[in-house]
Amino acid sequence: MYRPEIDGLRALAVLAVIVCHFDPDLLPNGHLGVDIFFVISGFVITQSLVSRNHETLKSFLSQFYARRAKRLLPALVFCVAVTFLIFLLLVNPESSQASSYKRTAIAALFGVSTMYLLGQAMDYFGSSALLNPFTHTWSLGVEEQFYLLCPLLIWFSGYAQNKVGGERRFAWLITVTGVLSFLLYIWLSRTGPVHAFYLMPARFWELAVGAAAYVIYLRLQGVDAPSLSRSGSSASFMLVLLIATLFLSSAFHELALVAVVLFTAILIVVIKQGSLAYKLLTASPVVFIGVISYSLYLWHWSVITLSRWTVGISSS
Repeated sequence: MYRPEIDGLRALAVLAVIVCHFDPDLLPNGHLGVDIFFVISGFVITQSLVSRNHETLKSFLSQFYARRAKRLLPALVFCVAVTFLIFLLLVNPESSQASSYKRTAIAALFGVSTMYLLGQAMDYFGSSALLNPFTHTWSLGVEEQFYLLCPLLIWFSGYAQNKVGGERRFAWLITVTGVLSFLLYIWLSRTGPVHAFYLMPARFWELAVGAAAYVIYLRLQGVDAPSLSRSGSSASFMLVLLIATLFLSSAFHELALVAVVLFTAILIVVIKQGSLAYKLLTASPVVFIGVISYSLYLWHWSVITLSRWTVGISSS
């Protein structure tokens, strides 16, 4: 079932990322828009996987990956190819920089740019990452690696086949793996921050929260919901908190990250038609931005890095 408010959340996420990448001082935690995307992906992917009937694991996986490839690959290949060709005009093709960009681009096409960037020990907020036109593809790599694990959890729990107890088993699986992932993230944040940033196992908990939100959302459809005014107030409050968190100082990054993940998940679950939050997120311009958010995310970094290499960028 299509939910336009989720596209509205995508719009918020991509605009936050773009503003932050343009000038971090304008929106210190705007890069957490990527984490909003992670929660949304966990929710939407789970919904997509359990809403179709499949008799075999082969058809279940093959059709899912075909849908994902059709949705993601054409825009990614086009953006990577055009961006790389443009940068060959700016960078010596024989230089180490050109070689690094080429390898990042190739890794991005296979969903493993996270591993390449990690191998280069490239700090996402460092100068070398800011000049690499494909640094932002790390988040696509995290999601694509999540696609390898989530369908298996859904299938082997029996949730995909509507087996008795399948939903409960999946809820337990996604909760346990999510908690373990969160603990890994906390540990790596202190022992290896670059690993905590790039590794899918350390980011899995964010997508797991989105997957768990879908299970909770379905459960709430079968019980008496709170009044529209109460639910609408909760959704609006969550939206305000979510936006406010993006303005927090980057010194509160870890706290802001957890808050953004939880606020996004709660908002997706409690929002109702007719509420102020719903009206704001489903406004036509907002939904339109959400619909094209994937392309905006792909191209914004190419434009910004091209500007850094040529005319520079400034908000003043």
